[in-house]
Amino acid sequence: MNKCENFVRRPDSRLNLAKRPFSVLGSLFLAFVILVSVTGCSFLAEIELGPAVSEVVVTKVPETAETLPFSHLELLDETQIQDYVATIRRNAAQLNDLRPGGALDLAQVQAVALERVVDGDTLIVQIDGESVRLRLIGVDAPESFSHHDENKRTVAGENVSRILTALLESEATVLLDFDVEKYDQYDRMLAYVYTDEGIMLNEVLARFGLVEVKRYHPNVRFHDYLKELEADAQADNIGIWRSDSEMSKSRKGDNPMNKKTIYLAG
Repeated sequence: MNKCENFVRRPDSRLNLAKRPFSVLGSLFLAFVILVSVTGCSFLAEIELGPAVSEVVVTKVPETAETLPFSHLELLDETQIQDYVATIRRNAAQLNDLRPGGALDLAQVQAVALERVVDGDTLIVQIDGESVRLRLIGVDAPESFSHHDENKRTVAGENVSRILTALLESEATVLLDFDVEKYDQYDRMLAYVYTDEGIMLNEVLARFGLVEVKRYHPNVRFHDYLKELEADAQADNIGIWRSDSEMSKSRKGDNPMNKKTIYLAG
């Protein structure tokens, strides 16, 4: 046997050592192929691939644009308004878990008497026997029929105003949670407003597509959160974000019924 043959066949030769891993891997691969062909991959379902990834829970409003009524062109009837309010009430509790800071701390709010709703983002409340104009922080509703300028009145704004009025119909008081500044340059009180049952108005108006979320410095504690709720409403195509909005930005001033509207100064 020549030296070349000894080198090739030597058990401890570098060539043989290099071949061994490939031989082992080849055998394992062949065994794997046989196992897959016999079991049909069912055994893979039982292999634990490490710790499970935490499930991301997304709170969705079950009603779609087709079942949650809203219009930029026509006033909602009483049944449609009550349907909208019922939907808000059914889903509002879910938002307590999503809201930064969690549910309302009653020790940090001020209870005031509710006098009336002006429009979708403004209330009149009673404080120390005086009527005070209260603006919801971080949200802006379309103008309702109560606006002094007829050309700025919108059907959408009136629908939002009527939905908010119905939501607060049985509320004698509301709870106020303040941010950095308590009043704006127009001497309106600024607050996050809650009902006695813990529904935050700023929050549900944003989530159910009834207002546009805006940043008003320095009162921005919930701004990012409200923007997320607004994005959810846009994705759900509900409220003022319905897909027909671009062709239906009608002004109440263009409607013949406008002349029959009685303006109640607030």
